[in-house]
Amino acid sequence: MPEPIEPQDLLDQAWTALHTGPRRMFVSLETARGNRFEEEVRGPTAADLRQAVSSAYYGFFHALTLTAASLFAPSDDSRHELVRQVNHRDVSRVTTWVVGGTPPEGLQRSIEVLRTDEQVVRISEFFQHLYRARQDADYNHAASFDFEEAASHVSRAQIATLRVQNPAFAASPAGRLFLGLIALRARAGGG
Repeated sequence: MPEPIEPQDLLDQAWTALHTGPRRMFVSLETARGNRFEEEVRGPTAADLRQAVSSAYYGFFHALTLTAASLFAPSDDSRHELVRQVNHRDVSRVTTWVVGGTPPEGLQRSIEVLRTDEQVVRISEFFQHLYRARQDADYNHAASFDFEEAASHVSRAQIATLRVQNPAFAASPAGRLFLGLIALRARAGGG
């Protein structure tokens, strides 16, 4: 079995994309005469910034799905099986319901409960924001990110990941309900 995805590894990749821009060698006339090269260090490229946003999203997504799976799957194997069943649209739907979308019949009361929990609402709002940013980063070639915007996405993904992974969140009634809806949508095959 391949190694499981670690959310922090993806977040580390996002930070790396922001802070290790390409180095471009150039030669000035003076240094060419002396056979010395100078190095110009530039910041991250547009591709680096896109990669940072995408990696930040995936780190947060995997933290959320692994935390949800850990509530319902007793072993590592069953947990990773459940995580593989969660798709991005399932999480997007649950978070959309929390931030004001219309939930399916039978879930209205549960969503009302989640809407009263500030932490669940903030996590849901951030997921929606980062989900759209990741779609732009991965699929919208006209979209662009500046360094501050990409760094903000990465930083907020790190904070949201820590909140989701905090045992107190998963132990809270609203946290369990929120994570349970994500896991159950995956088990039901989405839809």
